[in-house]
Amino acid sequence: MHWVFLPFRRYFDFSGRSRRMEYWAFTLFTFIVTICLIAPIVVDFVDILTAPDYLDGPDPVGDPLDAFGSLSWVSIWLLGLFVLVTFIPGLAVTVRRFHDAGLSGWVYVALYVGGVIFGIVGLAIFVIALLPSKEGTNKWGRNPKDPHGAEVFE
Repeated sequence: MHWVFLPFRRYFDFSGRSRRMEYWAFTLFTFIVTICLIAPIVVDFVDILTAPDYLDGPDPVGDPLDAFGSLSWVSIWLLGLFVLVTFIPGLAVTVRRFHDAGLSGWVYVALYVGGVIFGIVGLAIFVIALLPSKEGTNKWGRNPKDPHGAEVFE
């Protein structure tokens, strides 16, 4: 249990080194707590999607957030609080772990920022892929939805 809470005692300590035990105990702790806090949200979300009234009722679109139970809302707030409380110690213990492996903490920051950038790029690609076709012909050819330009299926 000592290893789980050591990063909290070294909250803003980005210098020095951390053993694997400290890093992995803290990581496992945050993973387990996060799963426990997400579980009620997932259960409510599945209940909403599988409820007969959600898909077949008079207002099939509805606002699914209205169907979330109070436990889900408490979980959402607790999850947000947990992320705020564990972000800095998680960052610090990871930087110290990189130091222990002989790497600069800036390597972690670069990898983290790169992951965020790739996530944003992936989201942008997803959104662009969802956009409807542009009307008419453009420099890449005719609109594939145009009934006169359906040579793809002929």
